[in-house]
Amino acid sequence: MPPEAIDSETLWLARVIYSETKRPEEMELVAWVVRNRVETRFRGKATYRDVVLDPFQFSAFIPYNPRRQYYMRLTPHSRRPAGSRRSASPTTCALRIQRIGRFPSARAIFTASSL
Repeated sequence: MPPEAIDSETLWLARVIYSETKRPEEMELVAWVVRNRVETRFRGKATYRDVVLDPFQFSAFIPYNPRRQYYMRLTPHSRRPAGSRRSASPTTCALRIQRIGRFPSARAIFTASSL
């Protein structure tokens, strides 16, 4: 999938997954948490963006977190930060979307093969 084809909802899912963990086995768990909150309209939030930015739900997106702007600006073209050899780049995450059962359309998880 070319980076330009990644929709906004999937990109917000990638941002929160990448911000919470770099371990593939944990990425799926984060994806399920976010997906369940969207489907149940947890706290009145109905989109991936709204769920991710819901105050104090995900540590990287807490308003006073110094890393918040970094994660909010990630795109499929973003590069891995210097000195983070073992973590997957945001680009790797975004380009390795894998469909799993019961995750239609924007409901996707990201796996990182470079861990």
